[in-house]
Amino acid sequence: MQTVQKRCVEGLVVVAGATATGAITIPVLPKDGAWSLCGHVIAVDQGTPRSSVTFFPRLSGTCAGGVVTQNNTTKIASQPSDGGRAQTWEPGGLTVTITGQQLEIGVTGIDGKTLAWAWSLDLVVVTLG
Repeated sequence: MQTVQKRCVEGLVVVAGATATGAITIPVLPKDGAWSLCGHVIAVDQGTPRSSVTFFPRLSGTCAGGVVTQNNTTKIASQPSDGGRAQTWEPGGLTVTITGQQLEIGVTGIDGKTLAWAWSLDLVVVTLG
């Protein structure tokens, strides 16, 4: 039976320093079907001045026999568009890892800073079968 599900994935994690942290986990993509994930991920400096960068992930893919394929692997857009470089406040950004039927978005902070990373993402999953 074919189904469509939409879920909102929200959360917050605090990262100290430039350590890469797996923060956002989408645990079960369909065995057969497709998926789309989009929304906002915001990095906010907990110190002063209060700087922030917003990332706009737009990811999608297919699933066939439990094998997940990501359609797009380009750099994730941000605002400011340079990821904060011109403001001399540039978090390491987002990384996407797929293991089995699980998708994880990692975040990376800045040396000497403590960042709060918050997200609100819409996930649409189409299951075939």
